[in-house]
Amino acid sequence: MDPAAPPASALPDDANLAAARAVRRLGHALAAANIDTHLAERIAQAVHALAAEAEAAPRRDKHLEHAKHSTRYSALVEGRMPDPTPHGHDIEFDRASIVGGPLNPFGLNARHYRDGDEAVTEVNFGPAFEGPPGRVHGGAVALVVDEATATVLPMQGRFGFTGSVSLKLVAPAPLGVDVQFRSRLVGEEGRKLFVHCVATGPEGTFAEADAVYIQVDPRTVPWIAAAIEARGVQSVPSPPD
Repeated sequence: MDPAAPPASALPDDANLAAARAVRRLGHALAAANIDTHLAERIAQAVHALAAEAEAAPRRDKHLEHAKHSTRYSALVEGRMPDPTPHGHDIEFDRASIVGGPLNPFGLNARHYRDGDEAVTEVNFGPAFEGPPGRVHGGAVALVVDEATATVLPMQGRFGFTGSVSLKLVAPAPLGVDVQFRSRLVGEEGRKLFVHCVATGPEGTFAEADAVYIQVDPRTVPWIAAAIEARGVQSVPSPPD
């Protein structure tokens, strides 16, 4: 999987997705190449000019984005919990996320999908995420773990937030190849959900992690509560105590 290209299951392309993809491509190219001064000056001049135009454009509203593109968000503001993700289907997540969001120009462009009882995150760490020569920066691995473990919640039709993540880097993560983060629910206690994640590449396992997620009542989240109130809906079911 090309780290600058959209995943096979990408949402229908539009100008914003194409622009984000182009910026990712440029970022990886600059991280990998030793360009000459003339090209560097041309890039800086062109990008600064385009950035000025983009900065003058209307700001993006994530509420409107979610309402338009997210069935999960729509379910919550309609007063119902989202449906679990069927086996083999992509797991819906934030389109602007730095890990799996196709709209994020600095993102990893990962793909999340369900495989049985596991949430699978596939990613190819490009040159912009290099730490030691030929290897991925450990912080980038941690970033993916945070979102990969979180996808277990929407996969199961749950709602909550990260409580803690414990990461063990057991080997260097490979750069420029497809790798997988497989996460699954291994236990729960009241509102706590315990998730285990294993990250593997062509050379075997390079990271393992354990995360705790706290299920919350969506009505206690300010932006969801405001949307529910605007719709006059009061029947979002509460998570277990």
